[in-house]
Amino acid sequence: MVLQTYILRHAPKIRLQKFVWILQAIPSVFVSILLISLLYQGILFGVFIGFITLFTYHTLFNFVLREMPNSFTYGEAAIIAQGLVVFLMNFYIKLNQKTNEHTSEMKQLTIILQIGLAGVALLACCCYFVKFLRGLAFYALLTVLTIVIILFPIDDQMAIVILIEFLIKDLQKVAMIALYVGLIGMTITTVAWQMNRHKRSNTRTRKIFHVLIVLVFVPGIVYQCAFIYVSSGIALALLIVLETMRIIQLSPVYNVLDNSVKCFIDEKDAGLVALTPIYLLMGCSLPLWLHPCPCDLTDSAGFELLPLMAGVISVGIGDTAASIVGSKFGTHQLPFLSSHCQKTAEGTISGIVAQSLVLPLLIYYGLVHYSAFAVLKYLIAITTSSLVETYTDQIDNLVLPLITFILLSI
Repeated sequence: MVLQTYILRHAPKIRLQKFVWILQAIPSVFVSILLISLLYQGILFGVFIGFITLFTYHTLFNFVLREMPNSFTYGEAAIIAQGLVVFLMNFYIKLNQKTNEHTSEMKQLTIILQIGLAGVALLACCCYFVKFLRGLAFYALLTVLTIVIILFPIDDQMAIVILIEFLIKDLQKVAMIALYVGLIGMTITTVAWQMNRHKRSNTRTRKIFHVLIVLVFVPGIVYQCAFIYVSSGIALALLIVLETMRIIQLSPVYNVLDNSVKCFIDEKDAGLVALTPIYLLMGCSLPLWLHPCPCDLTDSAGFELLPLMAGVISVGIGDTAASIVGSKFGTHQLPFLSSHCQKTAEGTISGIVAQSLVLPLLIYYGLVHYSAFAVLKYLIAITTSSLVETYTDQIDNLVLPLITFILLSI
């Protein structure tokens, strides 16, 4: 009788829990099918990895929301957790693939970047779980991990040797390095100038970094795709290391890092982690990271250039124009916006116009092949991303590139 009463009382809850588990299991089934059918993995391995990814995703999703309150919205936490799961799965598969003397340069560089980012993730995890490492021991662990990464053997060569040979292979890469050093100098100068003003930056000031990242990615994608691919991964690792130093209040760099971050953060960086600069880099880099063979196509298949520039177009150009014009001249709100939202019709329209000017320039300089369908697809992509930027409460640096990349890749 007691058992019957319990079942009757909790039957709806039990049925709901079973339904939720079924819904959660569906993605793992699809992952298993994709691994088996597209990546030619074994059935047992595919099923095992499919359910492991499900468990890992939910663990990471709950972890970032619980341990980093106010840093992520639900959508951002979902994207970050999914990205980490995909990275770990891809890293495991790549690391277990047998390499030989015919391994392409891009595959070698990808493995090096994955090892480096995995090392940075390990560093951050160690700092979270082991309090002893939140002091001078951090530098020792960072040094050890750096040595392991640069000496890691790839096709009977050290990773550092492959990277150096890649960087000094031609003069154009050397010129790109000089350009990037100059842009880094401009970035440091901008941060120092804002810190000396002893006041928080406004929207227009923060968009300086969007302009700088356009200057980084446009020549990189067009002329040195593999180089910007490598550079973006190294820059992400560096940003994560610096943010970890700031979070654990590591001396003697904590004060400089914290003051520079506080000068440029906005209301979206209300939590422990300052994610906006990391999202800006990730947003412009995601198309390169997601595309199955990005730098093998830009020189030969003209319109493949546009998906790779999805982040630069949507965030670097569209979002920048919308923010500057909207904050300076915007007076009319679009329908269905909440009363406290500051986004305006003028900003949205200027973002669409600014993005629409990119395509004619690329066609004029012969970087993109013209076709009516491609132009229509491009206009739909930039209009959709601009409307999403207006109505979303997610951090647009991460969301807009994903939407634009998906639409341009159709």
